Amino acid sequence: MAEAYAEAAAKAGEEVGLTLLEGIGHFPLIDPAADACAVVAEEIAQLAW
Repeated sequence: MAEAYAEAAAKAGEEVGLTLLEGIGHFPLIDPAADACAVVAEEIAQLAW
């Protein structure tokens, strides 16, 4: 679903970024002890610049 959305947004002229974390569920994305959370934090930090 995310890939289809990103593709449609790009075709509509939007600036799109998509980072996929294979095999990661919802909770590791918000668990500070999980590696996936560090990826999310870095993506958010990049948006701030």
